[in-house]
Amino acid sequence: MVAPEATPLPRLLPAALGRALGEAFAAAGIDLAFERQLTALHDDGEGVTLTLDDGETLEADLVLVATGLTPRTALAEAAGLAVSPAGILTDRRLATSDPAIFALGDSACVGGLGTRPDDGLNAMYVQPLQASARALAATLTGTPTPVAYGAWPVMVKTPLLPIAALPPREPPDHWRIEGEAGDFSALAEDENGRLLGFALTGRCVRRKVELARAAPPLLG
Repeated sequence: MVAPEATPLPRLLPAALGRALGEAFAAAGIDLAFERQLTALHDDGEGVTLTLDDGETLEADLVLVATGLTPRTALAEAAGLAVSPAGILTDRRLATSDPAIFALGDSACVGGLGTRPDDGLNAMYVQPLQASARALAATLTGTPTPVAYGAWPVMVKTPLLPIAALPPREPPDHWRIEGEAGDFSALAEDENGRLLGFALTGRCVRRKVELARAAPPLLG
């Protein structure tokens, strides 16, 4: 595993929990190359040679490139719609800057239109998409309905170390981390101790429902 970050899943996990996930990978026999980047990839038809930024080369039969998602907004922008790096800007009813055009899913930044674009949210997973689809269906059939997202943790499919995370929408004052041996609870809190989000690993994942009830909604 080659990654430019210092620990796995830095957008979801504070460093201590990311290190626990990395240790679980290493214990399973996975070689890790963090804080490294790929500079070249050569496929000769029989195998693949990868060159890293420090000059090291790796040989592989198969390479999986997982670079994340980026909203494709070129068509919307060419059509004159308001966009940002987070996606096509919509209001809470999913209408774009052209009120006859709507957007939802991985390409939409919901709640970013008519306010600061940074106030909008592009939540690229299933529950927000389903909530958006239900709200838009109601709107298009005559009942204007603003979309709302609950405090829905992301369940990461890592059998080596179960993970549930609700990343805070704003930078926390601190992370309060408890646990050991891969079983960690990390609570993102503001300066007054208010819960903003959380990350859980191992057996602590069972706390996800309890903490989701105490956390603020993603888009209330």
